[in-house]
Amino acid sequence: GFTGQIWIRHVMVPGYTDNKKAMADLIETVKPILHLIERLEILPYHTAGVGKYEELGMPYLLEGVPQMDTKQAKEFEIYANELLSEHMSKDRKSSEIKKFDFERVISQRNQQLNKAKEDLEAEEIRKLPLLNKINPAIFADIKEKLKILHLKQDDFLFKSGDNPDYMYIVHSGAIKIFTLLPDNKEQILYIYRQNDFVGGHNLLENSSYWYTGQAMLDSTVIAVPAKTFDTYFANKKSVLKEILSKSFERIRWAEDLINRLSTLNFSVKTAGLILRLAESTGQMSNGNIEIPMEFDSAELSNFSGLSRESLIRKLGEFEELGYIKLDNERLTILNLNALEAYLE
Repeated sequence: GFTGQIWIRHVMVPGYTDNKKAMADLIETVKPILHLIERLEILPYHTAGVGKYEELGMPYLLEGVPQMDTKQAKEFEIYANELLSEHMSKDRKSSEIKKFDFERVISQRNQQLNKAKEDLEAEEIRKLPLLNKINPAIFADIKEKLKILHLKQDDFLFKSGDNPDYMYIVHSGAIKIFTLLPDNKEQILYIYRQNDFVGGHNLLENSSYWYTGQAMLDSTVIAVPAKTFDTYFANKKSVLKEILSKSFERIRWAEDLINRLSTLNFSVKTAGLILRLAESTGQMSNGNIEIPMEFDSAELSNFSGLSRESLIRKLGEFEELGYIKLDNERLTILNLNALEAYLE
């Protein structure tokens, strides 16, 4: 069967299809191919091409009709695309992807960022996840065994096949967890930020890493040696509970990733990427979510499952539709509901 993408370009007819009802009728018409639609354009009618119609011996019905206002046409295009995303939302099972609680997640991150320091003091390290489960009376002994790793961008934290010698807790920066596809292209699975940790399950099961961890930004990571983990963490219920809780979150994240990568629709993949970045790095500013553009287009491409060119083009379309605003340093979400509608 057909596995490509469809680009719909609809030219409005004055008095017939230049209204919201016509936009709704258009979406109803394309319902059977909804998830194959890569782009929907609504174009203004115009009076060009009279000569061509004369050659064909056909009447040109728009002769003498003033050209349509392009701004009005853009408004209809935005409306039609909103209807499209809403219908895609209704057509998708509601249980597939969990709606993000952006207000809670971003509020928590802002609090964490406000508390971040350059110098790691003992008290600050003790507040990190899992380490905060250790009795303060014995923490001094543990601290001496920890390693503080200062990674430069692109430095590797561990590679696929490495033995689980440490559990890692991210203090600052960003660590991407990725695997290589058969075509040797990176597929980013997770992006770990402040207070995320990795390697606990590997130590518990004594299993090698099957993925690779690499710094996307300059990062500081606390490394807990395997022997220290076995002595102080492995049999502590509160630690195991937190590891399991984090594992559940990552399973849900992986389910979301599978859903995004398995769809053919570029809009769904792009919306999913933006929302995941908002969840992991977004900050509230003037009532909108702002995402720092910390990663290059190649890394964003590897995370979204789109080619670099397709992703750049789709982000440009979303900006035209008023969903986002792009500049060199940040991406601002202007219409969160429209983006979420692609994924609900």
